Amino acid sequence: MKDLGKFGITKELIRESLQTASQVLNLIGKYTILSEKVKSEIVSGVVEKSLSESLTEKLGFEVKSPKSDNDPDLLFTDFPEDENSV
Repeated sequence: MKDLGKFGITKELIRESLQTASQVLNLIGKYTILSEKVKSEIVSGVVEKSLSESLTEKLGFEVKSPKSDNDPDLLFTDFPEDENSV
């Protein structure tokens, strides 16, 4: 397991991202019934996007969220290539 602290990922950042995902699910849930698989995909996407935005601001360089299943969950653009993804 990677040391997430060196990436700037803290429990607080994760908690905030999960809170955002929960709010999104609650909002969507008012309008439709979703399968657990779809809920899981939404939570993953929202958490990855929220973390990338928070970490970009915190670290001062772009942290990218995935565009496809083949991309890393988070890509740190200013880190060495062999140490730039989580």
